[in-house]
Amino acid sequence: MSHVDGPKPGNWIQQDFRKGKIGCTAKERDVQGKIRAVQWNVERGYQLQGVVEELRKVDADVICLQEIDIGCERSQWKDTGREIARALEMNYCYVTEFEEIHSKRRSPTQQGGGVHGNAILTRHDIEEVHVIHHKFHPVNWERDGEKLHGEPRRGERVQIAARIKSPFAEFMAYSVHLEVFCGMLARLKQFADVVEHIKSSIERGYGNILIGADLNTMAHGIARLSPRYCCDRMRFLSLGSTESEWFRKNYLEIKESVPSRNENGKLASFGFSKRECLVLTNPDLTDPFDCVKDFTIYNHWGLMKAKVDWLMTRNFLVKKTEMGNLEFAYSDHRWLMVEGEFQ
Repeated sequence: MSHVDGPKPGNWIQQDFRKGKIGCTAKERDVQGKIRAVQWNVERGYQLQGVVEELRKVDADVICLQEIDIGCERSQWKDTGREIARALEMNYCYVTEFEEIHSKRRSPTQQGGGVHGNAILTRHDIEEVHVIHHKFHPVNWERDGEKLHGEPRRGERVQIAARIKSPFAEFMAYSVHLEVFCGMLARLKQFADVVEHIKSSIERGYGNILIGADLNTMAHGIARLSPRYCCDRMRFLSLGSTESEWFRKNYLEIKESVPSRNENGKLASFGFSKRECLVLTNPDLTDPFDCVKDFTIYNHWGLMKAKVDWLMTRNFLVKKTEMGNLEFAYSDHRWLMVEGEFQ
């Protein structure tokens, strides 16, 4: 029922819409050796023109996007990622997570017919593309999507990474979207697969890292009352802390660079495997935004607000940060921006 053919779940595409034109501010960044990066969940591209105009104003060198629709009725059958990349004249790679099955069970704002996934856009060269498959899936979408969530789907969560070469630095960029219908323990288990890939990239000699991610770190506040969004024992054991604070304390602060630390011992008490404890040490990733004040979703009259979006870097000196879409006019997420230089 789709008007546009998209790649099957787990498959990726790359398209280059660059035309050689570079704006004055981008040229200035090139001279200074700076990178401007943006993270944004664009909510399927419901407000596609607004998203394009917002991103045009930001004028980023690298953009990590989640919730890209191709050929879905809910987003007017458009290839939303391709249209953004073409409008901004950027190099583009995309991976499909799900085939969104057209169904009477879906509401008009959820209606499928196409595919759905994550993307990376850049005005620089894309040297290689990787798809990260998860070892752990807290939701079986093919079995339970229609029954439990009213969203019949084929596929599973996957992430996309690209090695990007700019005139002054080579780096790995990641666009990540973790599961929402689970709990904080399951999300961190999923994130372990991303960290494993990052560490393998570092071992291959690509230690400059940029991660734009919707980690769905929202298992707190009013969400604790819903077993759909908080499905583990941390639902109440983490009272007094937001999920983003818990993520910072139990992952970001567990630095691999600390002498004699080769595993994350904190996580063993939460039921993480030996492999997961070994993987989930932080290879010096940092996020410059406040875990509580810099919330990126806000609904239910403020009873549910959370920093679910992250812009993590490694070997990167941040010179400037910014948040946008503050009134949620173009998506149900705010965007994050960092500008700086790889060291």
